Amino acid sequence: MSRFKILSRFIQACALNDNHPVLQSMLQELQVLRGRYADEPCEFNRYQLVRQEARVFQVRPDLSRDLQPQL
Repeated sequence: MSRFKILSRFIQACALNDNHPVLQSMLQELQVLRGRYADEPCEFNRYQLVRQEARVFQVRPDLSRDLQPQL
C-alpha cells in the first residue's frame, strides 16, 4: 500500500474539524497553489492545484462548495 493511501486512510479515520492543524496546512497550501496558478497558468501548476483540491475534498467533502474559486 502506498504512503499516500495509508496517510489518506489515517486522515479519514480522524475527524478533522475546522481548526485541525493538518486541515489548516492543507488549506494554506491550496491557497498558495491557487496564487501560483493565477500568477503563472501552466499545466504543472494546474496539476498541483487540482491534486491539492482533490486531497482536501477527500478529507473534508463538505468543504467542496466553500472552496470553489471565485470567478
